[in-house]
Amino acid sequence: MHSSACLLSSTLLLLATGTGAQEPVDGYSLLGRGSCQDGRGQMYSYLQRTTEFPNAETCGKQECDRFLNMQSYRGFEYSASHRCTCLFDYEKVPPVPNNSTQPTYVTDTDGGNGVVAGLTGTPGAYCYRNSGDMVGGATGFYTATILAGVIGYALF
Repeated sequence: MHSSACLLSSTLLLLATGTGAQEPVDGYSLLGRGSCQDGRGQMYSYLQRTTEFPNAETCGKQECDRFLNMQSYRGFEYSASHRCTCLFDYEKVPPVPNNSTQPTYVTDTDGGNGVVAGLTGTPGAYCYRNSGDMVGGATGFYTATILAGVIGYALF
């Protein structure tokens, strides 16, 4: 019984600290450190403006929120180098105008599709999932994480 309590406490501690010093952004779920991935472990196509953003909130609210009405918009990544990367399903990146008075956009295509389901765990970026995409909401995510820890302990 003592071991179960320790495992549960450890799981809760990981949930509380696993996202590091990054701040929450309204309308998004901070999944943690690493690049966002779909349920098959694929990364998403992206759109990134070639400028720095002061924080994750500015990235999400002033840059990526413009895509909230698109079904293919999945969330964003905010990097340690202050880059903001808006994420989209495979071949669904919207066209954006590049003009000489604003920083340009860069884009790349990757195979990710559907709801953000995980992350790479690689340092350098933080993954924020569009909360409109969440299946089960944040409560479902935390409940599933805690249950996975308890079940994992019971199996071993």
